[in-house]
Parts: sequence; structure tokens; C-alpha cells
Amino acid sequence: MRLKVSIGLVFIFGILSHAAFADPEVRVITTDGNGPQIVRILLNEMKQFPSRLKAVDPNFKKNGPTEFRGITIKKLLSLAAAPDTHGVTICGADQYIGFMSLELIQKEAGLLVWEMDGKKIEPSKGGPLKIIYPDKEKIHGACYIWYVQGIFAGPIEKSSLKIIYRSDIKNVPFLEFVPKATSIDPSSFSIPSGCRTGIETNINNINILDSADLFSQLFGWIQGHKIRFVPYVGKSITIHQKLLKYPIYIAWRQNDAPIHPAFGGPFSVIFPVEEYPELAEIFPEYGALFFLKEIWIE
Repeated sequence: MRLKVSIGLVFIFGILSHAAFADPEVRVITTDGNGPQIVRILLNEMKQFPSRLKAVDPNFKKNGPTEFRGITIKKLLSLAAAPDTHGVTICGADQYIGFMSLELIQKEAGLLVWEMDGKKIEPSKGGPLKIIYPDKEKIHGACYIWYVQGIFAGPIEKSSLKIIYRSDIKNVPFLEFVPKATSIDPSSFSIPSGCRTGIETNINNINILDSADLFSQLFGWIQGHKIRFVPYVGKSITIHQKLLKYPIYIAWRQNDAPIHPAFGGPFSVIFPVEEYPELAEIFPEYGALFFLKEIWIE
């Protein structure tokens, strides 16, 4: 079975609706000397470089061997001009992740597929885009990512967080957060559900910032009505400014480096649903938004 945290029927329905009706594409997020870059690759472009694989989907074993058509992750990285010197973090629209090692990429073992037995992949089967592996690799079913929306090509270096308040735009570099950091117990740090086989999972320290303190330092007193947290992959979360009275934290550093995408980086938002149960109906059950890209104060 595909292991994942329950995130509510309404959210799941939204994901399936988006996957069913949007034009399929995948976002490849890479980094260079100027920071993160996003390359969007449409399905029609992927279809120019098809690979075929007959395999058993471990989430649907009763279907037996199935013919899949897709593109190798190695070729996808090439189309995005992204380096393949690291493993990649593959993210679904539900922010569920799977880490694919460099070894699997180079063997062209993992396919991003859009077709099974000659038909498009329905959302109920994990489509329109999902990851499939050859049977011989014996990959755990939790690593077969559904609703694939983004692929992080390695860690995100030189990360910065964009914060927009009216006409004022701040790009806050990773290192500028250092003097304002607070450490938390790594055991209380939320990470995306998923498969992290092939990557170091030991977390020694996590640094966080209170979002209200960060906004006041950047802009003084803000008078917006809503705060919108926008991720690289997945749905945005919008809250009313009055909720900033709760300690809503931005996590930004893991083991003295930017948070790896396999753990929800380069930034993530921690909502205090365990400390304040009244917030459980407002925020996701797992109490976090991962892969934070920018914040809009509206």
C-alpha cells in the first residue's frame, strides 16, 4: 500500500479535480549561482521522448503486469538543463514525496508515466502523471509517487524567500536569517510523508523564525488582511492576519544548511495545531506547508 498521512476528503477532492482537468506538466526546480530556477515541461514535450515499461504497480497488484508509457527522469532533467549529479526529490500535488537516488536516475530505472495500457492515467490511479519502477528494482510501494507536479534536482542552494507586501518585494537570502534564528527539537519538526530511501535522514538541529516577527522586521506593522503562503509544489494556504497572534513558524535551516526538499525545504511553514487544537480545522492535519517559495501579504 502507498503510505501517507490522511489530509482530509475535501483536500483530496481538490487535488483529484486539479489533476483531472489541468493541462499536465511537471515543474523541475533546480539551482544555479542566481538561486532557484523553475522549468515547466508540458506533457506534449515529454511525449516526444517516450519510453515503455511493463511492470506491476504495487498499489494495484491485482491488475498484474501493465504496459506503461512515460519519460525517464534522466531525460526529463536533460530537457530542463538540470544537473543529474544529485538524486532528485519527486513531489506530488498533495506534497507527498519520493527521493530517487542518482544510481536509479543513471540506470534510467524510474519513469514518469502518463499512459497505462494505451489509456491516460485517471486520478483514481494516481494520474495524470505518476512514477513507476521496473519490477526488478524491488522498490517499495511508498516510493511510487502519484499526482507528480514537481521535481527538485538536488538540494536548493543559495535559497531565498520572496515576501511581497503591496508594492514592496523583499528577497530574503538564506544567510540573512541566521541572527534571527531559534532552534527547536528536531523530533517536533514536521516533514512530508513519503519515501526517503537513499538519502541521509539524520536531523541534528532545526532553525525556525516566528513569521509575525519576520514581517515586522521587514516592513514594520503590516496592515494586510490576508497572508498567503505559496509553495513550489502543492496548494497555497491563505490565512487572516489575525491568526498571526499564534506562533506560526517558518523553518529554514536543517543541520546548518538549507532544508533539503526531501524534508520539505528550502523553507516550510509550521502551524501550531497540536499546541492550539482550535486551529486544526483551518490548517492541514499534519500542521505544515512544505516547499515554501514566497509569501504574499494582501
